[in-house]
Amino acid sequence: MKILFVTLSNIGDVILTLPGLDLVREAFPGAEITVLSSPRASGIFTGNPSISRFIAYNKHVSLAEDIRLFLLLQRERFDLVIDLRGTLFGLLLGKKRINNFFGPRPASRHFAARHLYKVRYGLLRNFPGLRLVEGMPKPASLAANLQDERYIDQLLRETGLEPGKFVVVSPGARSSLKRWPAESFSVCVTRLSEEYGLRSVLVGEKEDAPACLATGAKAADFCGKTSMAQLACLLKKSRLLLTNDSANLHCAGYFGVPAVAIFGPTDEKAYGPWEGRGIAVTVPAACRPCMRAQCVFPRRACMEDVSVESVMQAARKLLTGTLPMLY
Repeated sequence: MKILFVTLSNIGDVILTLPGLDLVREAFPGAEITVLSSPRASGIFTGNPSISRFIAYNKHVSLAEDIRLFLLLQRERFDLVIDLRGTLFGLLLGKKRINNFFGPRPASRHFAARHLYKVRYGLLRNFPGLRLVEGMPKPASLAANLQDERYIDQLLRETGLEPGKFVVVSPGARSSLKRWPAESFSVCVTRLSEEYGLRSVLVGEKEDAPACLATGAKAADFCGKTSMAQLACLLKKSRLLLTNDSANLHCAGYFGVPAVAIFGPTDEKAYGPWEGRGIAVTVPAACRPCMRAQCVFPRRACMEDVSVESVMQAARKLLTGTLPMLY
């Protein structure tokens, strides 16, 4: 069986669709799966043993390039096309298609649950009688290899960190509007050390290096040193992730790692910690969530007014096992 899985562009959004890909793999374990996504997602899928092929698609290419890609995909004669992006590929390719949000909406507003529901409902609609696992399938679509594991173990040894005795701190975000003040992250790093004896590790992409540096925190700096698969290895060895709204949050959610996430302009019910796997910290600003790319006010009250104490209170709940169900 040949399946085309068309996912989203931004890395965080791609990770939100991975449970759907896991469900497809569990439903058709012998299938040849091709994933179509943006070049940014290549680090997740290139060399990934859970898929057969990755095709990078840039939505800004010319019409001629679009046509060439369509003809290439058409020659593959896919048995099933699952399109979570809403493209013409999902409408015109494949003997069977999942390209619309069929049926009633799920109770959760979170996009990880919504994407999974869309895939689950579409599979059952196209293949009546198909038996599917309940709930979230086992995470297998963001795969770390032995080399990744050894690399993270080496970084931990070099910095004197022990598994289960550190927290991961992610002070960056693609949009500056989503960044909690760096000095607030620094205070939390100090408090986590004083209250729980936990050391901290700063993480992020290369572009997040200024945000990591600005914290001035006494923490191991792994910023720009890990791929997404390597970050997954690191998170699974940690006690907690402290983060802004970012792809790192969704990586933690995918693997069930507890996370405290500070949310301002974006909707935590749609993009926050995954169900039962973290706590979103917000303030009751009348303007949030605005989902805007630019703030129209003189100051970012939705982020700047989030107190260190409210974040620490959330961290204490996770570290002591009193995590509430959010959705």
